[in-house]
Formats: sequence, C-alpha cells, structure tokens
Amino acid sequence: MKILFASAEVAPFSKVGGLADVVGSLPKALEKDAQICIFTPLYGSINQEKFGIKELENSSLKISMGNTEHIFKLKMCKLPNTNINVFFVDNPKYYSCFNCVYPQWVDTMYEQQRFVAFSLAVLEYAKLLNFRPDVIHANDWHTAMIPVYIKNNYKYDDFYKDTKTVFSIHNLAYQGSCESKIIDFANMRWDNVYNDKCVEHYGRVNWVKGAIYCSDKIIAVSEKYAQEIMGDEFGEGMDYTLRDNSWKVMGITNGIDYTEFNPKTDKNLTQNYDINDMSGKEACKKELVEMFGMPYCPDTPVIGLVSRLVYQKGLDLIRDMQWELQKVNAQYIILGTGEYGYENLMIWLSNNSWNIRAMVDYKADVANKIYGGSDFFL
Repeated sequence: MKILFASAEVAPFSKVGGLADVVGSLPKALEKDAQICIFTPLYGSINQEKFGIKELENSSLKISMGNTEHIFKLKMCKLPNTNINVFFVDNPKYYSCFNCVYPQWVDTMYEQQRFVAFSLAVLEYAKLLNFRPDVIHANDWHTAMIPVYIKNNYKYDDFYKDTKTVFSIHNLAYQGSCESKIIDFANMRWDNVYNDKCVEHYGRVNWVKGAIYCSDKIIAVSEKYAQEIMGDEFGEGMDYTLRDNSWKVMGITNGIDYTEFNPKTDKNLTQNYDINDMSGKEACKKELVEMFGMPYCPDTPVIGLVSRLVYQKGLDLIRDMQWELQKVNAQYIILGTGEYGYENLMIWLSNNSWNIRAMVDYKADVANKIYGGSDFFL
C-alpha cells in the first residue's frame, strides 16, 4: 500500500502544535506495512543544512492560479531514523519568505492562497514522481482542499482513479473559512464545489466542510473527540455536517513517539531516568528552573506549559487568575507562540513575577526539557 501524507507541519522540521508530532511519528509506525511519503511546505525556518535537505533535479513545476503562473521546486530528505521520503514544496512567495509556519498579520486571502497552492502542488508532484497513492492522508484545514480536488478536478484523472482520501481533524476550531473568490484561484468549478454538499457554508468557502463531504474517511484525534464534535458545544458550527457524514467518522487516539519522548533515552535531558530509577528527574528539574532564571527549590513544584498561545487552548483562565498564580508556592514555565495578546501577557508575567517564566518561541529541545523536568503539566 502507498500512503501520501500532506501537512502544514511535520516534526522535527517545522512545528507549532500537536499536528507536527502526529505527522512526524505516525508514518514511522506504518513504515513496515506501507510505502510512505510526506509532503510539507519549505518554510524559511527549516534548517536545510541540519537535515540534509537537497533539491531534486528537474523539479521545477509551473501551475497557473489566479491568472498568475506560480513556479515551485521540490526538495527532499529522509524522515530521521526512517527510510521515509519527506518532500518540501518550495516557493519563495508563499513559504520560504517566512521564518515561521504561520506568519501573523498577513492578509486572510493570502494565507488561503498559500495552502491552496501547496495542496495543488502536492497532487501534481505526486504525478511527476509517479507516486500513485492508494491513500492520501490530509490534515486540518491547510490540506482540506486535497479531498475536494480528488473528487472534482481529478475525478477523471486515471492516475488517481483508485486513490482514497482520509481527512484528520486535529482542531475543528480552524476551518479555512474565507471569501468565495478563492474558488477561482484554486482552479475549481463553481458549479461543482460551491454548494451545500461541498465547500459552501453561509455564503463563504469552508474547506473543512468540503473535506468532510469529499473524504472517504474522517478521523478525529480520539474516540471522545469524535463524539464531542457531533454536538453543538464542540462542533464549531460543523456538527450538523459531521452528523450528516457520521457513517465515515471515527476516533483514533493520538499516539506518541517513544523514541522521541522517552526520559530514559532523551538526549535533551541533562540526566536520563525512568520509572525504575527516578534519581535523574531532580537534576532535570534543577537545570530547567535555572535555565529560566528562577531559583531551584526542591520542595516547590514546577508546572510546565507547552502550547500554542491561543484562546482556544483556554489561556483566558491564566489571564483571569494571574494575580493568584503569582502568590502560589509553585513555579510556572511556559513555552509557545500564538496570538499577540497572549504573547504579551506571558512576557509581562515573566517580567513581573517571582515564579512565572515564559519563552515566546518554539524550540523542540526546550519543550523536551520542560516535559522531562516538570512535576506537573498545565
């Protein structure tokens, strides 16, 4: 079986949240039973030299979208500790010009174009590479266009005639909703896709809705989440659409890569430990608090938070309790990036609290130190 993964994030190359961890680890678990490749954009933040990312010969690809010819190139390396090819779609207008995955303050339509262009380039590059997938695994709204393309633009393309699509919902709060004019840029036919059983949603385009109707299978990241998104409390306005397609919705609990997140072997930790010998845990805790400029207090619990700093994560609870948190006999260590207001809050707390420190950034090695050294996770 051939499986093609498409994702806006893939650990360890680019990571903002859990999406990257899933796409960076699930292929490893499937490698023995399937031939796999992964496609992701080549952001400016990706260290090409570190990972040995090289450009493929004759990879230049021209696609006309929005009355403009867009030129892409393709680069490649192996997913670390595997034989899985990771392909990086390179375009200086949309990806490599940013030193981050999701740039702030960009125009909404431009953000849409970035991932529409990526999704279409993935399908065209698969043909150029002659990688005929049995399954395409699309993830979140950034690649939700792929099932729509397969069911419409590529409906009569012999290359994809046997291809099935799986769409994973990691976070239903983000649905890729935008003005309907994106359809012209995407080279889609209005009469095919702009209807209630595809991408049309209250007069706008909603790519997640399109993926729900066009995918062969829909995966939520746990059995409980699959149930929750069927109701109005957690359905984010998509609950009726999901109920209409409930026969193909299922929950599969996210796993974890034990080769990456294992205190017994993690090279990011100052001292390794495991359940049978926890003596190294205290050294990790000491290094962590001192790295963040706080005094080491053996009897004071360290509470770690590694998260995107966005409202959907419940960070308003920290904002509302900030004065109380400063009085608690505990040390808080926070790592993440996100919405401007929450980033400023974390910086202010870090500068004005004896027991709260924040790094507004994402660094995988620091994240592992927080996992390995904290007493509790927030």
